[in-house]
Formats: sequence, structure tokens, C-alpha cells
Amino acid sequence: LSPSDREFKEALGKARDGSVCVLIYHGVPDLHSHCSTSIALFTKDMQYLKDEGCTVIALRDLAKYVDFSKGPKDIYAPIMARLGVTASALKCDTSGDKPRFSWNIKTTRPQTQSAYQILVASNEEILATDKGDLWDSGKVVSDKSAGIAYAGKPLATGEKSYWKVRCWNNPDDAEIKRVSYWIAKELLAEMRKMRAGAFSDPASFKL
Repeated sequence: LSPSDREFKEALGKARDGSVCVLIYHGVPDLHSHCSTSIALFTKDMQYLKDEGCTVIALRDLAKYVDFSKGPKDIYAPIMARLGVTASALKCDTSGDKPRFSWNIKTTRPQTQSAYQILVASNEEILATDKGDLWDSGKVVSDKSAGIAYAGKPLATGEKSYWKVRCWNNPDDAEIKRVSYWIAKELLAEMRKMRAGAFSDPASFKL
């Protein structure tokens, strides 16, 4: 488990609306510090769970709480979705002849962007349906994430438009090789696939 408090709390945030959060700790106590969890970190996390009023379920009892028949057909999809790339810090430069879009790449693993899709909509409701009535770039194979020119319908001056972007990951061969000694072959095969991440949070701009 990551020692990051932010990632720990993000993981716990998934335990909502009938979902559970599975926390995996390698080797408590830390007999092998390079791959184990310290007693101090484990104790801190357990105290946080207690303070937050969380219900802790031992792995041996998990089957009593989880209906495995409702699981995804692709058992690796939820895992790989979290290991993909997402766009953050969206910016739109309207100082030129047409809007130009930029974003930062957020990833939890050594990988880059292999493609992107930009949606631009006339209102937030349309954008929320993953539609772009003003522009849908479609999947564009490119690692570019800055200065991408708008190429949709004409935009009216003073009208606010809304946009978001999703990215596809570019698996890192060196990282896959590094973990290949302890990761199942089936999961390694999944790690080599390019997957679309979730759409970013929406942003807006005005000419």
C-alpha cells in the first residue's frame, strides 16, 4: 500500500454505495524494508480507519459481503482504469485566432499519453453525457497535450463553452519488465494494452 495519505484517503473514498475498498499490506512487520509495511504505518492506518468509523472486514470473511456474480466481465478493467492516465489542470488560451487547449498528465505509473479526445459543448448538461455538440475531436493518436487548436463549429463571442478531455495511456516497457518478476502473466498482458482513461473534470472558456 502506498504510504501517501492522499492515496490512502482516495482509496477509502471508493468504499461507498455498496462498494468496498481492499487494502493490501505487504509483510507486517517490515522484515524486508524494500517491499514491506512498517508497523508504524500499519498502526497509523488502522487508527485512521477506527477514527473514521470504518467497518473493517478480514479477507477470509469477504465472501459474506461481496456478490461476486455482479463483478465486471473484465476483472482487470477496474484495476487498469486506475493505472491509466488522466488529464488535469485544463487550460484554454483564447488570445489567438482560435481557442487552444492544454492539460497536464496525471498518472500513478511511469507511462505517457498515446492519444487524446477533446469534447466541447454548448452547455454543461450536454457535456455530462460525454457528447460534444460543438466539437468532438475523436481519438487523436498523439502525445501532444498543449496548444491544441479548436476545430469545431463557429463560436459566438461572449458565449461560454464547456470542454473536457480524456487520454489513452502509452504502456512503459521498462516498468512492465521491472514488475514482471512478481506479477501474474495475465496482468502483464493487460498492462501492455492501451486504455482510455476517464474524462477529466469539465472546464469552461469564453471568447
